[in-house]
Amino acid sequence: MITANDLKRAEKLLRELPYMESALAYYDSLADAPISDRVRRALNGKQKNVQNSVTAVQRALSMLSPTERRVADELFFAEKPDIAELCEDCGLAKSSIYRHRRHILEKVVAAVWGKGL
Repeated sequence: MITANDLKRAEKLLRELPYMESALAYYDSLADAPISDRVRRALNGKQKNVQNSVTAVQRALSMLSPTERRVADELFFAEKPDIAELCEDCGLAKSSIYRHRRHILEKVVAAVWGKGL
């Protein structure tokens, strides 16, 4: 069963996706850096956790319908989401946008934590 807390965690994860992808690039840039083995192991562990999250979120995003993907792009990845404009562009009522939002978050929860669906 998916809880409200699960949906909040999924939304946070979606909003952080661009930052996680930047973090992966940063970790990759440290591959040849002269750092201690202890620090390298810690970085590798963090990189693996971030990579697993990014992969799961990308898998969830690939399962979205075209309309859901458009809603996700606007709600979670746009700088300032404009619901009214999104409703007009998609030809959907505000309630439909929010229903799509919930389905998107449920798919992320299923992909990342194996709950629901």
